[in-house]
Amino acid sequence: AYGPLAEPILQAIALDIPQAHHLAIVGPSGIGKSTLAGLIAGLLRPLAGEVRLGGVSLTEIPATDLPRYRVLIPQQAYVFAGTLGQNLSYLAPDAPLAALDASVDAVGLRDLVTRLGGYHADLSPATLSAGERQLIALARAYLSPARLAILDEATCHLDPIAAARAEGAFAARPGALIVIAHRM
Repeated sequence: AYGPLAEPILQAIALDIPQAHHLAIVGPSGIGKSTLAGLIAGLLRPLAGEVRLGGVSLTEIPATDLPRYRVLIPQQAYVFAGTLGQNLSYLAPDAPLAALDASVDAVGLRDLVTRLGGYHADLSPATLSAGERQLIALARAYLSPARLAILDEATCHLDPIAAARAEGAFAARPGALIVIAHRM
């Protein structure tokens, strides 16, 4: 619940998502999809029960270590001022160039990388479209070591072909996948 007197958003939910499995959560706004994503990602704490990632309770995982377990891409993707390479490798700073290239190609970011002038290009988030920011966040998440990826309307600003490519890349990525959407 989002307040002491508020009605609970989610109740009595039990989920077990094994490695390499995929879960789609589809429904209209306001039914708790993003709340569930926030709970699973450790951004929200349950009032009762527990959330476990990789068999470990979220209460036992320091917040600084959570990115090793899970990656969440929300509808409003975050891109920070810095270089494109810094944005892409933020969750995997030691990733080799080949892995960076693979994540860029997998989600369909190559044209933007070329247009911007490569990984050393300075980014100004305000000059990027919502779809470009989503592609950058998707490539960053794809590159991350996390074995649980949560896509919360993470391709809503992409055209259907680009969205299908990015979602297909995550479906083929090792680990578990949760896709949250308003429609199939």
